[in-house]
Amino acid sequence: MNFSLGNAVSGDARFRCAAAFVRVWIGVAAAFLASGVQAQLKETDMSSHTWVVSERVDRMTGRTTKSASIWSVDKISLPPPYQGEQPVMLSVGKTPAGEEYVILGVVSGQFWCSDCQLRVRFGESAVEYWSATTKLPRTQFLYIYDAKRFIRAVSTSEKVLIEAPFYAAGPFPIEFHIKDFPLVPR
Repeated sequence: MNFSLGNAVSGDARFRCAAAFVRVWIGVAAAFLASGVQAQLKETDMSSHTWVVSERVDRMTGRTTKSASIWSVDKISLPPPYQGEQPVMLSVGKTPAGEEYVILGVVSGQFWCSDCQLRVRFGESAVEYWSATTKLPRTQFLYIYDAKRFIRAVSTSEKVLIEAPFYAAGPFPIEFHIKDFPLVPR
């Protein structure tokens, strides 16, 4: 995709327009991804040791997309109005356009992140910092950047610990047992 604003627009204006374009694209992609993840949040069996694989056919392109989701071992307890313990879902897959994604989701609660850094630890390796964002500053879905590299790391690890920030609660470390990852990274 070419995105050019021509020579008539100043560098600062070009930057603002490009940033707005990226925000719009993230919003559109977030709406698409959230619709599939939202269904998984409600329909899966909440097993923290079993990946749930789902397939969806995109009616516009006819392409079949796959995603895999797993619930966290840890349960988080957020302040009111989100009372009660709940797990967090890790979902990975591809959009119909072939873009890979990694999303954390909660049934009840909100992540607090607008272009933030997450601390992530695969297996017993050293802590790494990963960039993430939400569609809005407060939302129930957290999108991790560099999905291709993240998925590759998931495919070779048995567990991952992700420290994610929650609205009115701060960061929580969340452990996922990711052994037997069902999707082959490319």
